[in-house]
Amino acid sequence: MKVTQLAIGRFHHFHLARQLERLGLLERIYTGFPKFKLKDEQGIPKDKVKTFPWIHTPYMKRGLIGIQYWEWLSEEWEWIDKQVIDKYVAGKIDHPTILIALSGNGLHAGKKAKDNNGYFICDRGSSHIRFQDQILREEYARWGFTFRGVDPRVIEKEEIEYEQADRITIPSEFVKQTFIDQGVPESKLSKIPYGARLERFYKVAEPGTDKFQVLWVGNVCLRKGFMYALNAFQNLRHPNKEFVVIGTVESEIKQLLVGIRIWMK
Repeated sequence: MKVTQLAIGRFHHFHLARQLERLGLLERIYTGFPKFKLKDEQGIPKDKVKTFPWIHTPYMKRGLIGIQYWEWLSEEWEWIDKQVIDKYVAGKIDHPTILIALSGNGLHAGKKAKDNNGYFICDRGSSHIRFQDQILREEYARWGFTFRGVDPRVIEKEEIEYEQADRITIPSEFVKQTFIDQGVPESKLSKIPYGARLERFYKVAEPGTDKFQVLWVGNVCLRKGFMYALNAFQNLRHPNKEFVVIGTVESEIKQLLVGIRIWMK
């Protein structure tokens, strides 16, 4: 029995697909990314990469017309996005397969895999969805904001996936414990730490000794703990230090940075 993968984006799933292909286990991988964005994904036969970009691609580009901050629209769009690709893949499964689906993406496809005498593995890259909602509410309140909350439909869908899955893969001991605390049997959890493509990420030179540099790449938001990183950097005693930030700065962080001397490009 071979493996079918489902991930709305790229994440670590294409790394997994390369290794499954190397071992002769990959049947196909479905993604919401368009093909032109996957040109650098080597090691996977093109006919095994199936794209369904019709909803996800415009969702990712909504910032070009300035609607990324319409929270109600983004929430509905994201929900429809994941529902449609989930049902699309479910319609493609007609024989035994092992479905590995990113959490929130695979309820219908997972059921279809099991109905065809296959297996369903739910891959959760973060803490248990209910714990995540709770801790984000607490964190936003700590900084004087109100968290909108995880879409209740998403919480319900993910918890059904956790129940339906034959196995749940998680990346760390911390994530594992949040699942156990929410009543998921430990025997259902498989901790698989993420790897890296060493042919892409490798040391090219010795770091300079005249400056201490910190690089932040990713969303600049409360969820990622940016303010803790910034506070730690500010408290670091060094005559020549630099904190380089590459990513979208969310509104809460912009408000917290008012009055702080910082250069933004």
